[in-house]
Amino acid sequence: MRDLNLFIRILTVGTLAVSSLLVAQEQQAVPERGVRLVLLTDPQGIDFKPYLQQIASVSKSHWRVNLAEHGGPVVVQASIEHSGTVSKIVFVSRSGSDALDRAAVQTLASSNPFPPAPTEFKGERILLQFTFAQ
Repeated sequence: MRDLNLFIRILTVGTLAVSSLLVAQEQQAVPERGVRLVLLTDPQGIDFKPYLQQIASVSKSHWRVNLAEHGGPVVVQASIEHSGTVSKIVFVSRSGSDALDRAAVQTLASSNPFPPAPTEFKGERILLQFTFAQ
């Protein structure tokens, strides 16, 4: 594995706390085969869909696990700096398979850095939720 100087903090977050954020940002969700993205950050009136499609495409290109063999899904949140650098990864729910959970984290680490956030976005970072599922 590549040394990416990525600080990964793995925590378990209750899914109930996340569900209200998901409802608020559902219009900014981008489904991609094997990867589903939801923007948890306030979009500030900006259309994030093209950016999220880029992120989903990059993530999908690094996803190397057959979910049918390992179970799933696995859900993680990633904090992405305005520059595109992944600064934090947190588990929301684990798959029940250590190999699959590690693969989800490795997918984001291998995708680091992502493209920079849209120039119109004035925040310092973007919070995204990734669901790796069939």
